[in-house]
Amino acid sequence: MSVQETIVMMEQLTQGTAGTAENHYLTVPCAGEWMLKKAYINVSTTVATDSGDYATIALKQGATTVSSFATNDGALTAGTAQALTNAAAGASAVFGQGDTIHLHVAKSGSGKAVKGTVTVSLQAIVS
Repeated sequence: MSVQETIVMMEQLTQGTAGTAENHYLTVPCAGEWMLKKAYINVSTTVATDSGDYATIALKQGATTVSSFATNDGALTAGTAQALTNAAAGASAVFGQGDTIHLHVAKSGSGKAVKGTVTVSLQAIVS
C-alpha cells in the first residue's frame, strides 16, 4: 500500500467589485515537486453566464495558465463547487517548494463581481 502525498491550499476571493481584476499568490510550502491535480471555485453569490461581462479565473505559473474557468462558458452557482479546467501539462503544471501559483481573476467588459473560495490540490511527484 502506498501513501499519496497531497497539498491542499485555499484562497478567499474578496474583491466583489465588478470590472476590477484581482490577484492572489499561493506559495508551495513543502519540499519536492508537486503536480497541479485539481482546482475548484465555490462562490458565495451566483454569477450568471454572460458573453460580454464575464470573469475568468485562472491559475498561472509565470505567464502560463495551468487551469481556468470563464463565466462566459457557464454560470457559477452559489454553494456549488465548479472545477477549473487544467489547461497545461508537463513542466508548466509542476511546482517546487517556494514556487508561486498566481491566482488571477480577470473581468471582461464591466465584469462580474466574484466572491468565494478557490481550492487547489497538488500531488507529490515520486521519482
